[in-house]
Amino acid sequence: VANSTVKGVVFATQSTGILNGVMVAYAKYGKGKIVAIGDSSPIDDGTGFTNTGLYKSYSGDSKVGDNHRYFCMNSTIWLATTDSTLPVKFIDIKGKIQNNTTTISWQVNETGATDSYFIEQSTDGRTFAIVGSISAKKSTNAGIENYEWQGNVSSTATTYYRIKVVEDGNSSYSKVVVVGAQNKPTISIFPNPLSLKNGGTVTISGLAIGNTIIITDLKGRLCHQFIAQSTSVAVNASNQLTEGIYVVTVKDASGNKVTAKKIEIVR
Repeated sequence: VANSTVKGVVFATQSTGILNGVMVAYAKYGKGKIVAIGDSSPIDDGTGFTNTGLYKSYSGDSKVGDNHRYFCMNSTIWLATTDSTLPVKFIDIKGKIQNNTTTISWQVNETGATDSYFIEQSTDGRTFAIVGSISAKKSTNAGIENYEWQGNVSSTATTYYRIKVVEDGNSSYSKVVVVGAQNKPTISIFPNPLSLKNGGTVTISGLAIGNTIIITDLKGRLCHQFIAQSTSVAVNASNQLTEGIYVVTVKDASGNKVTAKKIEIVR
């Protein structure tokens, strides 16, 4: 292998291995980093040259939601930071809202001494501001450490967070995590079972605007996917589904599954 750091992370559906059908790959080369994408449509916002085929898959696409935007955002953060020169490697970051309190927790591998972690917040996923900080534990034995920061919830809107660490003028960021009071819907599906003879329209209620709704069969094959534009949506199942049992999965803005229910379609 010419470069052992090369890794494929997104593959075409029909791919049968790790060496074919790669859509996105990344690597390190010397002191540099590379992210390669094999298709222009994931970063297309639908405003290009009108005589060519345009897509609006960067954000708000009915099938992929905001996943492409998060991919571009996190790829740019990875490319722009010099985490390999810092004594901290981010392993994971999670966020949740409970009892009017936002909790951001993260895990790092501290390979050397560092001073502080800065919690940054954004309402649009682009412009971030520091809202808190936590001193590093500076344990005598460098290794895995866990941290947690809490703040009061001032809005139910979707909010973006990331963790920043600075050492000797260099900075490194965690991936972006999205939280919001609306991220934990309790959905209802009516009618269930659904008869295709009676129009075939099912109503899914209790959603949060921006939730991704995914309908799959019992084998996990995708049948329908869309972004909720309101808290209650009507789906004409006769155009998408046939007789059988399906799983309706709801994901929050960061792609985390928050709930799932079954629906039965009958003739």
